[in-house]
Amino acid sequence: MIINRLLQLFGKEEKPEHPTESESSLSEIEGEQSALLEKTGLQGPKGLWTAMLLSAVVAGGLGGLAGRLSTGNACEVNRPALLITKDGQQWTGILNSLDRAGAFFQKEAESERYDFENISRIIFFRDEAELRNASFDVMSTAAALGYFPGQYDIEAGGHKGELSIFLSQSGSIGAIVRFTNWGTKQPEYLTGVRVIGNRIDFRRACTGTECRRIGSPHDFHQDYTGTLNPMQREIKGNYSGSHSSGTWVARRR
Repeated sequence: MIINRLLQLFGKEEKPEHPTESESSLSEIEGEQSALLEKTGLQGPKGLWTAMLLSAVVAGGLGGLAGRLSTGNACEVNRPALLITKDGQQWTGILNSLDRAGAFFQKEAESERYDFENISRIIFFRDEAELRNASFDVMSTAAALGYFPGQYDIEAGGHKGELSIFLSQSGSIGAIVRFTNWGTKQPEYLTGVRVIGNRIDFRRACTGTECRRIGSPHDFHQDYTGTLNPMQREIKGNYSGSHSSGTWVARRR
């Protein structure tokens, strides 16, 4: 599964006072990436790209991602990756290296260059076996990210309401749900929203004052996963959590 977090290579985030072990590992990765980019001069007004790292990368460390510095303000990467272009194409292979303006991607026997301005995302994997086992079928992630945003009518466990999926200015995806026949009918900001291929995952949860705001008598969490059917204009899936589980469907308005 993909880490529930987008690593903005040129942004700074506030860190909690007592980070968890996984957060500490992720922080180390971000630190190494930032230091590497600073040393190589891989910066510019257009920025670079957003890297989504698999959880195995955090568990296994940066490895080849940190790479080695080479001449000409470039760095070697040599890590299995999925490259997604802005026009929706997907290529799997080895990301050889990066320079100021682009990425060199090994596809079979040839190395091909891609300019950053044409890259939507690069997703790294621990090894080639993990890359082969990953599923990006049915619809490309880039195309799905363009299709998911919108307004939906949602039904989940007998509750009905509205689901809004949107893209932020930074390119990350977010979602808000409001059930019109449950609790105080207040909007709920969903967390852990991520899209890969035609699948979407997110978490609905509350604790303390947030539970009182939305009208829940107790703390809870529900993890949702759903599959987009672009022909039927709907998302269907399952959810499970601390107090309930079931199926859900969201139909585009």
